[in-house]
Amino acid sequence: MTPTELYLVTLGVFAAVTAIQALGFNLQFGYAGVVNIAFVVFVAIGAYTTGIAELHRPSRGTVTTYIGGFGWSFFPSLAFGVVTTMACGGVIGLVLFRRLRHDYLALGLLAISQGLVILVTDDVGLFNGQSGVASVPGPSGGLVITGREQLGFLGISAAALVIVYAFLSRLTNSPFGRTVRAAREDADALTAIGKNADHFRLIAFVIGCGIAGLSGGLFVTYVGGWNPSSWQLTETLILFCAVIVGGRARHIGAVTGAIVLVVITQATTFIPGFVSPQYLPNVETMCTGLLILVFLWWRPEGIFPEKRQSIRLDSTAGAVLGLLSTRPSVQREGAATPRPELSLSSTRTGRPDAARRSHADVALEVEDLSCSYGGVQAVRGVSLQIPHGRFVGLIGPNGAGKSTVIECLSGFNASYRGTVKLFGTDISRKAPHKIAGLGLVRGFQQARVFGQMTSLDNISVAERRQNGESALKALIGGWRGAEALRYERSEEFLSLFEMTDVKDNYGRELSGGQQRLLELARLLSSDPDVLLLDEPFVGVSPANREKLCQMLMHICHERNVTILMVEHRLELVERLCEVVVVMAEGKVIAQGPMSEVRTDSMVLDAYLGRAPVEALHD
Repeated sequence: MTPTELYLVTLGVFAAVTAIQALGFNLQFGYAGVVNIAFVVFVAIGAYTTGIAELHRPSRGTVTTYIGGFGWSFFPSLAFGVVTTMACGGVIGLVLFRRLRHDYLALGLLAISQGLVILVTDDVGLFNGQSGVASVPGPSGGLVITGREQLGFLGISAAALVIVYAFLSRLTNSPFGRTVRAAREDADALTAIGKNADHFRLIAFVIGCGIAGLSGGLFVTYVGGWNPSSWQLTETLILFCAVIVGGRARHIGAVTGAIVLVVITQATTFIPGFVSPQYLPNVETMCTGLLILVFLWWRPEGIFPEKRQSIRLDSTAGAVLGLLSTRPSVQREGAATPRPELSLSSTRTGRPDAARRSHADVALEVEDLSCSYGGVQAVRGVSLQIPHGRFVGLIGPNGAGKSTVIECLSGFNASYRGTVKLFGTDISRKAPHKIAGLGLVRGFQQARVFGQMTSLDNISVAERRQNGESALKALIGGWRGAEALRYERSEEFLSLFEMTDVKDNYGRELSGGQQRLLELARLLSSDPDVLLLDEPFVGVSPANREKLCQMLMHICHERNVTILMVEHRLELVERLCEVVVVMAEGKVIAQGPMSEVRTDSMVLDAYLGRAPVEALHD
């Protein structure tokens, strides 16, 4: 093999391995929103574990020391490296994902990476300290990869890239991928409709770690060794750059970005006399930083922007969807188009059965609820009984504790005392996604939509127990027919809210009122029994305000959904709510119809300091 041919083959191997790394990093960062600054650490774990599996035990009397030394062949060693890396990622993820928000998670991963670098460098017995492992045999068992083996390894690397690409395409182009993207966009909003955002992000993280381990195993086998000097943060910076250049949450973008970077940066390593060897790392870092700046300024969405619709239906499913969308209907001439009637049948495991809910007098029961923040007592012994199928308003001056009550009832604040029951089932201090799964869902003060997802996907993600939402079922398949029906049902929800014309718009492209309607449509799509709304009319225009009023009354009275609403606009409370609960200084001071609480002396004191009664009405 000539030097030029060897150079091209080496460049191809490096490009394939870097592209595999970029695909794994893109799954974590691009799809799941996990800023894994320590990604290169998982590449290193895969490299070390693959290396010690291929190596034999170190001979006595030599200065080389490392654990393991199994003497396995290439493919079992590579599989061992992948599995070990996934296991390490799972352990680290279980520790960090449940306790840290996104920014602290990134810092936690960085701290772990630096700790592992120090450990491996200082403890010579693990992986030979600063010198690392060396003399890792190639696929054929020899210490030197010959010319023909070079071509063979290029084929192995290319095949691994194709397999990883196909695997991730199938995984992310599924309900699982859509839910992972929703977790990236807004974990709390996803949790509020009954889905454990941390679970989906953790699964994506662990799979990404396995892909990192695969790339590390390929690399250590090809170059014959690995040492702690390869754990530099600049290695992860290269992957950030690949995703930014190619396009976030696009597999073709990750591969394209990686190839561009290899050609621009790694290629300089194999060009004799291009730059002095000691300056090569600096040149690579400068090129990477320059590319990031150029693309953030010129094309922040990357060469291949993220697709609007997260799931591409095949031709059969698309035909089914088209037939469903254009099915004929019989209608009298001149008659108004009826709003679609949607099924709200229960699909939740462990949820009270429909018959029990329909005959229950009390939907939500709160006993002696108290909550404090530091030395501030936000809620003091609140007890409520919310009748089933009723619209209840929760009002009071600022600081009365209304939003804190919503946080506690929905499980987003578990640091309270007292008891909360949903249709007689104790849900006190349960995880928020489990409470939502039992039928109690909540909205937020500011409309929470999945900004980088279309209106249609915002609705589709809310349906419970979707076939293909687990990673395993997404890979097995068989969910596309149901997905066509799901999109058709989501369109009906948008039609119900008169938002069909914006079904392909990103959530962030909608107005404030449209976002509020979309949030409400998503909550309704999750099939709730009890709906908690925290100031739903904030930022809503008068036109959309009227539409929102009509939809809330429709949801409560026509669909028998119990609603507890916090609202400062008293004229809206009087219009919508059959029962009003008034809070002040963390306590309930009055409850009953608005006509009664308006004349209550304690309510007047709390709101107006004994102002005229008419002022409260205004």
